[in-house]
Amino acid sequence: MRIGILLVLAALALPLAHAQQALPAGPDGFAFAGEWDCKGQFINGKPHHSHDSAEPVLGGAWLHYDSERKQLQVKKDSKEYTVDIAPGTSHWVGYTTFHQGIVKNDELLVERDIVLSGSGFPKTEGKERQYILLNAAP
Repeated sequence: MRIGILLVLAALALPLAHAQQALPAGPDGFAFAGEWDCKGQFINGKPHHSHDSAEPVLGGAWLHYDSERKQLQVKKDSKEYTVDIAPGTSHWVGYTTFHQGIVKNDELLVERDIVLSGSGFPKTEGKERQYILLNAAP
């Protein structure tokens, strides 16, 4: 019985030890970390403005990347406006499906209040929803 428990603990520790390996080093000591603003336009001409950040986490084994849109293109009465986005508090709901101890899929839904405002555009409150589905791959 003790040997079986020890083997199970050792088997569980192997994936954890493997997951803690650091990201490969970039050329000349480059590290993908920091904060920056991204402003420009897509190939279709639509403008883009976001605030981005990245930092190594879990001992450098993973990279946490975040991108927050600052502006959005909206249409009202057949006219396009560039509006600023003021985000509110987010509410997350998630469901994970396990099969024989392995994650088969992970579903996340985030909903948050936002306020849109811009030149010639009335201040508008709304909700933003993002659905994220992570599926196991062969």
